[in-house]
Amino acid sequence: MLVVLGARIAPRLGPVALPCATAAAAAAWTLALALVDGPASLAAPLTSPHDYLADVPRVDGAWSLLPSFADQVVARAGAEAWTTHVAGHPPGALLMFWWADRVGLGGPAWAAALLIVVGSSAAAAVAVAVRALAGPAAAAASSPLLALAPYALWVATSADAAFLAVSAWGAALLAVAVTRPPDRRATASALGGGGLLGSGLYLSYGLVPFGVVAAGLLLAGGRARALRAAALAAAGVLVVVTAYTAAGFWWPDGFAATRTRWAQGWGSQRSFGYTAVGNLAVAGLAAGPAVVAALPRLQALPGRLAHPSVGALVAVLLADASGMSRGEVERIWLPFLPWLLLVALAFDRGKSVPRGWLLGQAGTALAVTALVRTTW
Repeated sequence: MLVVLGARIAPRLGPVALPCATAAAAAAWTLALALVDGPASLAAPLTSPHDYLADVPRVDGAWSLLPSFADQVVARAGAEAWTTHVAGHPPGALLMFWWADRVGLGGPAWAAALLIVVGSSAAAAVAVAVRALAGPAAAAASSPLLALAPYALWVATSADAAFLAVSAWGAALLAVAVTRPPDRRATASALGGGGLLGSGLYLSYGLVPFGVVAAGLLLAGGRARALRAAALAAAGVLVVVTAYTAAGFWWPDGFAATRTRWAQGWGSQRSFGYTAVGNLAVAGLAAGPAVVAALPRLQALPGRLAHPSVGALVAVLLADASGMSRGEVERIWLPFLPWLLLVALAFDRGKSVPRGWLLGQAGTALAVTALVRTTW
């Protein structure tokens, strides 16, 4: 239905209705894929003793957590270390679940619902960015593509869905900032985008390469606007960094501790050569066949969409070369995938995505759901 009706309805929707409809369709697709294994499967990944919710009861408050967070990352004899997922990320991810619990949205069911809603909103963010960079026709063409993304399989349910949303909205605000005259809205967008991307650094260390996507978006605005937006975005990032540092968490110490914890686990024992190739294959599967087929046509992307798409491709290659992403990239690389997805707009220079390729995208997700055992 999304394949047939999406391409007809999307061009009729306005600048607000289109992103909202895209997010709603993405949420419906995400739920449909997740419910193949039954309703219990939505929250099941969050009930693992290695996941964030297991450590929420250990948090007394943000002010007490941040100064001591890095000290509890490395596993030591006689000391209680954070669970695997908490130790593998900065404290912002754990604080996110703690705050949800504090306002009455605790437990795996609420966490799953929040992650699906928030993660699906990333589709709206990218649609906003596409409109800013390439116009309403390209935004309408991107809507069915974003709604039927194969990577929706890992939006339900993992915390990386939240990382996806934060990075996507931060990037969308940068796209708005560099495509508008230097007015108050452009200023607020650049500052807000920087603040969100800065917050992302405290949600996942894996978002560092996303800076290349952000740089691509800034360059899309031309030199004068790029410099202005970059300065404002940097100020937004600096506000977040200053706040976390003042509260007691020093990012480099946390990253160093996480590298040590990673070396203690299975990740360091996985073959770099095997996963370097396997990671790219998994990323291609999560993005879908339309993206892989359209890669040679990058120069045909409409407007300035090549900037973030190339940035996402470079970010993936950098993350792969780092050796820190040895497996599990279907989750870790979620923030990069929507920007890679836009490559498929090159088929018709942003006017539409061929129905056959949209069916291929949906079919890939269904095939993975039916044939591959996933743990996220």
